Amino acid sequence: MMAKIISVIIFFIIYLFFGKKVAIPYGVVIFKNSILTIASLCFFDIIQAFVIVLFFETKIIKKISARVWRRFKKSNWIEKYKGWEYLGIFLMAANPFFGGGILAPTIISHLLRLKKEKYVILVILGDFIGILILIAIYKGLLLGINTIQR
Repeated sequence: MMAKIISVIIFFIIYLFFGKKVAIPYGVVIFKNSILTIASLCFFDIIQAFVIVLFFETKIIKKISARVWRRFKKSNWIEKYKGWEYLGIFLMAANPFFGGGILAPTIISHLLRLKKEKYVILVILGDFIGILILIAIYKGLLLGINTIQR
C-alpha cells in the first residue's frame, strides 16, 4: 500500500515538472493499470483547468485580455472561423502532442470570451481523449518492445 502511495506521489511530481507526455509512460509502466493512470491525469488536469480559469479572473489578466480582445476584433481572423470556436477548442485539447492539453485551449477560450461552462467541459473532455490516445501509443510501443525482446 505504501509503495502505491509513493508511486502516485512520484507520478504527481513528474507530472508537475515534466508534463503528462513524460508522466504517462511512467504511469503505464509503474501502475500497469491504465485506469489508475487515466484517473490520476484527469484529476490533475481538472485541477489545473480550474486554477487557470481562476487566474483569468484577476484584474490584471482581465485588463490584458481586454487589450488582446480589441486587437482580435479588428482582425478578420475571428470572422473567418466564427462558429468553429468550441469544436476547435475541443480538438486542440484532444491533441495528444505539443500544444494540446489544458493550458492553450483554456487561454484561447478566455481570449475569445467563450462561455466558461461550455469551454471548461469541452477542454476536459478533449484532454481525456488526448490522454487515451497517448496511453494507447505508449502501450503499443511497450507491446512492440516486449515482442522484439522475445
